Amino acid sequence: VIVTSLILAILAVALNISIMKFHYEKKKSSIVSFIYYILGLSDFCTGVCAFLHAIIFTAMLIMKENLHFALYWLIVPAYFLTTVAFKSSAFVSMVFAVIRTINIVYPFQNI
Repeated sequence: VIVTSLILAILAVALNISIMKFHYEKKKSSIVSFIYYILGLSDFCTGVCAFLHAIIFTAMLIMKENLHFALYWLIVPAYFLTTVAFKSSAFVSMVFAVIRTINIVYPFQNI
């Protein structure tokens, strides 16, 4: 499970970096590119947090007898960042759905 989480986190980070890099130059000219940039950024944060979760869990498994109290304090910010990144990603995806719906209903309307 840990190896799978690490592989998925690394892939998510790498792919979202490429998405953000592609839309970074265009974000000043188009609102859609800016929204794609924000979506890539929030998914990038989700991937980094998944990587952190896997590292914290691995460290807790390795140090069963010597559980450091500091590891418990890392869990709370990691889950908070994951929740914020996931909810912002869901919000931006909802904004995309609204924009696409408006473009389908009113094809000649600029958004």
